[in-house]
Amino acid sequence: MKVKTIIKVTLIQLSMLLMLVLPAYAIADSPIKKDTIERLVESLEAKRLEYHIPGMAIAVVKDNQVILSQGFGVMNLEKQTPVTSETLFAIGSSTKSFTATLTAMMVDQERVSWDDELSKYLPDYQFVVDGNTLPITLRDALSHRSGYTRNDLLWANGQASRELILKTAAQALPWDGFRENFHYNNVMYLAAGEVLAKVAGSSWDDLIQKTIFQPLGMNQTTSIHETAIANKNISLGYQWNTETESHDLMPRRNLNNIAPAGSIYSNVTDMAQWVSLLLNNGQWAGKQLVSKEQLIATWEPTINISGDINYGMGWFLRPWKNQTVVEHGGNIDGYGAQVALLPESNLGFVLLTNVTETPLQQESIYLVLDHLASTEPPASKSNNDKRSID
Repeated sequence: MKVKTIIKVTLIQLSMLLMLVLPAYAIADSPIKKDTIERLVESLEAKRLEYHIPGMAIAVVKDNQVILSQGFGVMNLEKQTPVTSETLFAIGSSTKSFTATLTAMMVDQERVSWDDELSKYLPDYQFVVDGNTLPITLRDALSHRSGYTRNDLLWANGQASRELILKTAAQALPWDGFRENFHYNNVMYLAAGEVLAKVAGSSWDDLIQKTIFQPLGMNQTTSIHETAIANKNISLGYQWNTETESHDLMPRRNLNNIAPAGSIYSNVTDMAQWVSLLLNNGQWAGKQLVSKEQLIATWEPTINISGDINYGMGWFLRPWKNQTVVEHGGNIDGYGAQVALLPESNLGFVLLTNVTETPLQQESIYLVLDHLASTEPPASKSNNDKRSID
């Protein structure tokens, strides 16, 4: 049920007030000129107001430096609490890239293979078509090419266990031919996550915490609903109501039962560490957490979506000028997120908002790139140094 907010202050009024208290963004020794960053900030703020976004935050990484980390607007309309770079948001399906990268790490360790069948580890998770069991692999599950489409009703109420969701999903009928087309499927990501957990003898939540969050110092990031909502810095979530021209306060959805597909809560400070790891080819603080080879495997086109837009594993792939954008958004009740990388320019960012869905998620990709990226990828010094993800 939606709860109406009672605040009468307009977003324009809030913006004028908060310009005095918003945290400064990082520009020291930045490879990008200060006025260019300032123009980007102004453009983002204008879009925030246009799209009725109460609050949001962004972090931009360029050449291994966080060149921008800032909050805009408010995390709580009633209390008018400003968003900062420490404000926690749900990142929704941007979680999928974490599950894909975790798989890449375990491929490095030879604990799993991209082409291992899910049923090898989950005997009850078998899909039979015309008497034949489909050989659905980790690669298939992570690229949405199984032929099975959304069955989100299985997990949407938050009550069904992961085990029950998987058992019930296996009774579904295919929507399309196996490996023929792209069909988004959250439960396939749950299955992939549960495979990793079973191999590791752990829960997916503990595995992602110990393998990614802790090494990167993502200390405020969690995949567990109860931990997130207990955080004093968590933003409320909203949805703009066009009929009443006001914001509806959205109840937070518990995604523990579908965690590998979308349960992570984070802030832009932590997510900048994640973006840095990815842009640095899997290396962090001098340690290779995931090999460049297996990381880039997640960025390679695995199934075509439409035209020149493809999906890898946990990432959408689309062209920008002469380069490839690697990106994934996320939407869940009250929150919208966007993570995007331009690996050939060593540029990436994360945008977190407290509205269910906003055009700014996709538009932010081109806003950031048009302001901060070169139209031509940098020339490689050698074949071994090439950052191409073609």
